[in-house]
Amino acid sequence: MGPIESLRNLRQAVSARRWDQTRPFLPDAAADETIAQMAAIGRLHLAARAMRNAVKDRFGLAAAQEFDFRNIEQLLGPLSESARLLDESINGSHARVAYQLANRLPNRSADLILSGGTWRLDVHPIASLPEAVDRLASLLRRMTGEIDSRRLDLVTFRRELAIRRQPILRTIERLVTQSSHDKKDQNAIGIAPAPGSRQR
Repeated sequence: MGPIESLRNLRQAVSARRWDQTRPFLPDAAADETIAQMAAIGRLHLAARAMRNAVKDRFGLAAAQEFDFRNIEQLLGPLSESARLLDESINGSHARVAYQLANRLPNRSADLILSGGTWRLDVHPIASLPEAVDRLASLLRRMTGEIDSRRLDLVTFRRELAIRRQPILRTIERLVTQSSHDKKDQNAIGIAPAPGSRQR
């Protein structure tokens, strides 16, 4: 099984949230933290989608389009459902897979390492990030509940969401930025290179 096929299998396991099936394609030392981060992103994606549906039901499609959170899932980089794997290059026990995210240029790349006969995605989990992401998901679920209970009009909803999410987003940004200084190829979950780094 080559690098691209390993990535495809890993992505299928992530999409199905079958976390035990992701382990063969992750470094043993980083598997637990990486799974925690991927699972947190998954919970955030579900919370965002539920909130958007609630906005649509209460305020209409035009309002819901303001809260399109498809980019959350794209934080998974090469594991995102919107990632198109392009080609692979192998140098000994190291490989690089080029991919395109959401049909946008420039292309990006992900590194894999051959270990135990399996190509494993080179990941660098970010400490404390799952907790911050889960706080944001919890906020979105609370805001969804306030929409469902008809406690907020659209203007108030926009304002309250902006105010409440700002400190959490600052925490996430700080964690990612700090980790990026330590590891050059980092994005919001430590899986794919950040925009501008190692692009092809």
